[in-house]
Amino acid sequence: IFAKSINLVRNPKFIFRATEKVRSNFRMNATKISGDGGALIPGLVIGDTTLESQRFIDNMRRVGLTHLTAVSGENFSILALALTWIFERSIRNYRFRIILVALISLWFIYLARPSGSVMRAAVMFGFYLWGKWKGLEIEPVNALTGSLFILILFDPFFAVDPGFVLSFLATLGIFLFYPTILEKVSGRFGENRFSKVLALSLSATIPTIPIAIWISGQISLTSLFANLLVELAVAPI
Repeated sequence: IFAKSINLVRNPKFIFRATEKVRSNFRMNATKISGDGGALIPGLVIGDTTLESQRFIDNMRRVGLTHLTAVSGENFSILALALTWIFERSIRNYRFRIILVALISLWFIYLARPSGSVMRAAVMFGFYLWGKWKGLEIEPVNALTGSLFILILFDPFFAVDPGFVLSFLATLGIFLFYPTILEKVSGRFGENRFSKVLALSLSATIPTIPIAIWISGQISLTSLFANLLVELAVAPI
């Protein structure tokens, strides 16, 4: 009934056709990997959750890995930092480099869809690129709060978007608590990669606990350890 009532007004724009083709091809290739792993990869990489079952999503929530089932601000940050690092070593003109990074990052937003956490990371990165263009040093907390005000100004519903709120609090926790927690953790385990990853997970997790409990009605005792185990695999994927 609903299908018959839909009339095609005009064809989608090129960027939507192009990104949907990428998503479809990626999804088709992912089906070659059996089980939940094949279903997770499209969600983790490009935000396509169509292959994920509700049982799998519920299990990921129980162990505190819900943020991996769909593209998050972390994904955008990994891509943006990787592009910046590559182009700094291959393109000498810094303004052309900034434009190129901005265009590819914008393409990724269309590809992964503009979720709250992705948009938070994108606006923050926009502040960073603007600072690079102007030769200014942008304080991370200022960029974070600026992204909060800009996004809520344009779309007030971001204020009640769980993904956006969790992403904001996790990022704020990293900026505020990471140095102190790293000092404490390094004093016990030494200055090594494990201490840095543990401090990062703790500083991102602590501020989000009240919201996570409010949303799901539960708290995962395995969340910290699960995130420590998967963190090294997320960026390469």
